[in-house]
Amino acid sequence: MADISATPSEKMTNPITDSSGDPVTLGDNPAHVAGFLHEVSRYFQREGLHSALIRYGAVLLKNGTTAVSQLNQIPFVLQSITYASGVEPISFAFESPFPIDVDDAISTFNGLHPGHNFDPFKVTTVPSGFIHQPLVVQQEDAKLGGMLLRAIEDETFREEMQDKSGGNGRVLLRLLIEHGKTAKPRDITLVTTKYNAIASAGVSGPLTRESFNEWIKLLLKARRAVPPKSRSSDDQICEVIDQVFFGDQAGDVGNLYELHLSQHRPDGNLVKHLKMARDLLGGRERSEQILEAKSKLSLLSGVTVPDASVVEALARGDGAAAVALFSGPSKDPVKTKRSFDPGSIPRDAQGRVSEWVPGMADCPCGRPKCVIWMCQRDFPLWWDSRKYIGPSLKGRRLRGGRTSGNPVVSCHDAPEGGPSAGIIRGGTSVRRESGPEQ
Repeated sequence: MADISATPSEKMTNPITDSSGDPVTLGDNPAHVAGFLHEVSRYFQREGLHSALIRYGAVLLKNGTTAVSQLNQIPFVLQSITYASGVEPISFAFESPFPIDVDDAISTFNGLHPGHNFDPFKVTTVPSGFIHQPLVVQQEDAKLGGMLLRAIEDETFREEMQDKSGGNGRVLLRLLIEHGKTAKPRDITLVTTKYNAIASAGVSGPLTRESFNEWIKLLLKARRAVPPKSRSSDDQICEVIDQVFFGDQAGDVGNLYELHLSQHRPDGNLVKHLKMARDLLGGRERSEQILEAKSKLSLLSGVTVPDASVVEALARGDGAAAVALFSGPSKDPVKTKRSFDPGSIPRDAQGRVSEWVPGMADCPCGRPKCVIWMCQRDFPLWWDSRKYIGPSLKGRRLRGGRTSGNPVVSCHDAPEGGPSAGIIRGGTSVRRESGPEQ
């Protein structure tokens, strides 16, 4: 049978989160269940999910009609049941969802009215605004069950709950509630002790945006595992955050935090409190990065105007990017290649370079420490052929413009060590086959 509890994309992630956006998960400790279900209930309230299913066993469709699996549950949806005087009306909620079989709810009513002679649940026709669609309700139950199962961390416990519930959300919800009732005092002590330890320890190491986020994530996760009656309130969490900032001994974080408290006044709102703390730490880090970038720029000798990308990075407050972009002074590639003073080059009486010095351009002939004009003087044939045909040696032209397929190169045109020495051997002449006329 196909699994209709979730689509493939839904199976990959747990969509249930707390008010801070962190995932809500259930561990293997029974004491976690109460806290887990409390957060799930709040998530469903924020997102408007499964309310009709949990309270009435019905599904509100997009066209405004209400789908029910059994007709005799319609009086519960309409809240049209008349109770005897002094009898508390039956109600269902997240902690006690509407039963799968409406007869269970009717039995509860009958137990409150022994010997009554009226039947408020007899429905023969479907009233306007309702539709009898058991499959729609079944599918909604499967979606609820899929969300709850994906939030269970322990694989063995998750499979056990899936087998017992058959993937039905309301059945699974009741099973989890019963599982939570099995928690022993030591189970509850364990979760509360873990939370208190994280709260007391505070942030480890320097107080930065990253270290604060890691600590608060652990703290909120530990609090979610604590039963609602034993857990700290949002106001108490805010007090713990205040102590972390005021207790930081490095720099002026405490003074800045106190100033932010007086300006923003989060008033115990945990979401606003966290945003204020993160903004403070993030702004402080950006200021330090800008100062570092400016300091590095001021130490660079010979630089009057930094690169445009560096200026742009500083303007937007991204000091780290400015430092990364500006690792050193701007350099002209032409000037950087010359590592000598042109005035110190040895020259002859005619002002020509008489000796190669390090930093000068290499001669095209490839010989080390070769002065170009001297090479042209000593090896005219090589330079003449290079002038016409380049390094490919195709379509060689002789002096005077005459073209021949077999030019003669004399051994006297290639002194020992010259660039043509590779093609001249032992005082003989060598003929080369030319390519086609270009």
